[in-house]
Amino acid sequence: MVEAASGAGGGNVPAPPFALETLNGEPVSLESLRGKVVLVNFWATWCPPCRVEMPGFQRVWEDRRDEGFVILALSADRGGNRIVHEFLDDRGITFPVAMATGTVIRDFGGVRAYPTSFLIDREGRSGAVPTDPDHDDGRTVRSHNR
Repeated sequence: MVEAASGAGGGNVPAPPFALETLNGEPVSLESLRGKVVLVNFWATWCPPCRVEMPGFQRVWEDRRDEGFVILALSADRGGNRIVHEFLDDRGITFPVAMATGTVIRDFGGVRAYPTSFLIDREGRSGAVPTDPDHDDGRTVRSHNR
């Protein structure tokens, strides 16, 4: 699983399986997303770079979701769903969000910094995605979604 998280092998390693429920109560799993390009973003409401990149992710998701692109944001907040819901509502973030579990964090290689993103291709292969919200504004995600 660590190879998938670190992007070792140039993105040709299987993404770790997961099954979660979004904050809206919808089930989401690696299997249910097969055939789509998925950006898994580990983030937190208290993380300044996370707060900066979320509007850019929203724009990219709105532009690309009809092409089979999904953003799944996994919040590391420990204060419960309420603070995450408030954050999302205040900023108009509508892409799928779930709470990150210890198992999912471990299976993605033990996320050590926030934000951390992984791109999963249509065949379920994963690699780490460098994101720089100060300079990127979603361009990295757009270029990987071709």
